[in-house]
Amino acid sequence: MLKLTDTYKLNRFEVLLKFLSSALVSETWSNEEITTEILEFKDEILAGAEETINTLARIVYPAIDGCNKTRLARIYGLLSECYIKLGETTDSQSSKNPGHVPLGLAHFCKVLEQECKNMSHVRGLNF
Repeated sequence: MLKLTDTYKLNRFEVLLKFLSSALVSETWSNEEITTEILEFKDEILAGAEETINTLARIVYPAIDGCNKTRLARIYGLLSECYIKLGETTDSQSSKNPGHVPLGLAHFCKVLEQECKNMSHVRGLNF
């Protein structure tokens, strides 16, 4: 699919984010399939950490079924990695309060990821 972005001169990252968003909210895609896709494009996803965070927080998260705690854990894990990447970028560009907010949010998202994983066996519990 992403090969078409070159053919039609589309913004590859925008197409990747739309694809990722669609996969994450889809009830057709399994959690394992989504994880495989994320791993395949992880570097590109993290390279656009700020846009990825915005997309996950504003579009994907509100559309996720709160009972799918495995999917929520995947989103929180991805958010955590994006905040870490954003913190690294901030560190290299500014010496004022380097990475403070993104790294705090990264830790928070990592905790939420773990809690979702810990509670994934509880059916019907809607986060």
